[in-house]
Amino acid sequence: MVRETSLLLKILQFLLGFAPWIVAFAMPDFRYGCTAALGLTGVAFAFEFFLYRTERTMVFPKVLNIIELVLFVALTILSWADMKNDAFYKDWATTIVNGGMAIGSVVATLCGRPFVADYVADKTDEATGSHPTAKHLFAVMNLVIISMLVLVASVDAVGALAMELMQPPPGLGFKLAFRHPAYLTWIIIALCIAFNFAFYKYLLSPRSEAYKIAYARRHDKEFREWAEAHPDHVFAKKYHKRKFAEAAEAAEDGRVGEFAEEGSQDKSRSDTALGKVRACFRRCIFNFTYL
Repeated sequence: MVRETSLLLKILQFLLGFAPWIVAFAMPDFRYGCTAALGLTGVAFAFEFFLYRTERTMVFPKVLNIIELVLFVALTILSWADMKNDAFYKDWATTIVNGGMAIGSVVATLCGRPFVADYVADKTDEATGSHPTAKHLFAVMNLVIISMLVLVASVDAVGALAMELMQPPPGLGFKLAFRHPAYLTWIIIALCIAFNFAFYKYLLSPRSEAYKIAYARRHDKEFREWAEAHPDHVFAKKYHKRKFAEAAEAAEDGRVGEFAEEGSQDKSRSDTALGKVRACFRRCIFNFTYL
């Protein structure tokens, strides 16, 4: 486990993780924005290394820092080497930056390293971090972040295309929503961050018990294998306790079903015997009438 980190260091770590991305597409000059983002990425790397050396984080380097480093090195070199196309980069800055971040995040996810897991690793041990429910949490949060990047890039692309192709150009409301300051972009970012925070808190609350049980039943093989690999973990004990309770409930339901079936068979036999008595009685009446 890592050493306790002060609230100030946690806030600084979070801000430095996402500051290069925000600065790159928020600055009006694409070239200087990418250069500033590259500098902030270097600062973030140095800060993460400090946290790692002082045992305040378990993961170095973080996937997010690697994505930003590769992206902003490439964009900084490209923007300074191709200064004659400054207008193009300025118009498509948000699309390029967020599209690059989305591609990097998808590649990292396909390689089995969603960047969300790096930050959660400092709060949990390895066994807990590999639990199927934890992996589900990482997958959902990672998908939301990737979707956010794609949506932001798409919003800017729509705005850029509209400004180039529409005659006359769109009105002020469209520009404010899609271009500068792109209110729609910031609304998407705020909603996605709020969803991830709310979903994380929801899974930690007792209200999510039914949801987690339903998920565990759909992925029972993964939970069983994890419990076998970590038999002394508290989650493994909860898993076995739940399976024992489900088995007892199934056995009880089976006994009730047997009793119901036996009752149905007895009723059927009784109905059959009563039918025979009635048939015999009708034959006697018929014979008596005939005589």
